Amino acid sequence: MKKPTKANLVKRKSDLQMRIVNRKEFLSMPPGTLFRKYETNDLSELMIKEDTWTNDFRYTEMLDNHILGDSEDTDEIYKAEKDSTYDIKTSNYCIGRDGLFDDDQLFAVYSHDELMSLIVMLVKTWNNLTGNKRILSN
Repeated sequence: MKKPTKANLVKRKSDLQMRIVNRKEFLSMPPGTLFRKYETNDLSELMIKEDTWTNDFRYTEMLDNHILGDSEDTDEIYKAEKDSTYDIKTSNYCIGRDGLFDDDQLFAVYSHDELMSLIVMLVKTWNNLTGNKRILSN
């Protein structure tokens, strides 16, 4: 595999590719696969496939920030709504289990190029927010 260059790291949205696959093919894919559940004209949240069990799988939701703390989730959100300086403790790493066993479920699976494009966008956002305190070298 060629080492990515700045010229080919970020592609236009129209250049990115994803595939729609059935459950059997999805279950055969490796941990780390970036995907969304797909139903006609509708995509679920962005997820990372974890391990596969015979006819089931586990996943991590990319943007599902679970609120952590001693109080109820709603109390934490209420405090943050009233005080913009209040920080809510969250966890971006929460593994879930599908457990639906729906053989008709389809999955939108993202390509390596799309994953790289997402990483680049997040790094650029980080750099903008932190005054270019780089998290990756050039």
